[in-house]
Amino acid sequence: MRVLMTGATGLIGSAVVRRLSDAGHELVLVVRDVEAAQARWPRAHVVKGGFGDDVPPWPDYLHGVDVVINAVGIFAEQAGQSFDAVHVKGPIALFRAAAQSHVRRVIQVSALGANAYRDEAYLSSKGRADAELATLRLESTVVRPSLVFSADGPSTRWFAALAMLPLTPLPGGGAQSIQPVHIDDVAEAIARLVVAPTVPAELILVGPHAITLRRYLAMMRRDLGGRGGFVAIPARMLEALSAVFGRFIPWLSRETMRMLDAGSTAPSAPLTHLLGREPRDADTFIDAAN
Repeated sequence: MRVLMTGATGLIGSAVVRRLSDAGHELVLVVRDVEAAQARWPRAHVVKGGFGDDVPPWPDYLHGVDVVINAVGIFAEQAGQSFDAVHVKGPIALFRAAAQSHVRRVIQVSALGANAYRDEAYLSSKGRADAELATLRLESTVVRPSLVFSADGPSTRWFAALAMLPLTPLPGGGAQSIQPVHIDDVAEAIARLVVAPTVPAELILVGPHAITLRRYLAMMRRDLGGRGGFVAIPARMLEALSAVFGRFIPWLSRETMRMLDAGSTAPSAPLTHLLGREPRDADTFIDAAN
């Protein structure tokens, strides 16, 4: 199978590349740094391109491609990388080119809770691209991961750092519901969607059980050998901290706090069915990473 992927050097994308490469698929990786990606993935066909730059020559890149996977995503805007460019305009141009090139299937890596009408720019921008993809005349599926655990992931490292503090701060007492999913299960699910006879319009990727943020941090502390307690951060204090530090630390931004308060849980049955087993429980994440 010939698979074109964007976002191949990111957290989810790199895990998917490993899966697909090991399975013997022919990969076309669209990246900004061709030399670095070619050194990392010597068996792949690496071409230059990105969202936010000049539009890549998609018809050339898509020649003979069976499946397109868009795994590009940013959690915070930076110079030259806006949500509108990276999550909306760039992917839509790729999706339209895929439809015109008669690509068999498109897999869009979005986010749990993404919707064009959400107040949070991250979720609304993802949702706008998802909605446009659904209007095109090609087979497509939108993958919606919850909080993704990966030993190399920025969010995992952030939570681990919090868990290991002598006194771990808990926004709102840490009662927020989350349902983290392991990166290996995310990558396996996407790899299975590449070869599946048919795919659902969307697939939510969550762990088997919802847990509180407090419990998640407590499990991390236990498995990493840490000691200490917790302290609840009142909403008013959290708002002040977000206003001061949110511009520099994405995990403290007001949008992140709103998404956390909204929760990120869903039934795990669809992922269980695709994998043929239950996804990994958060209680085993640290052991799986060692």
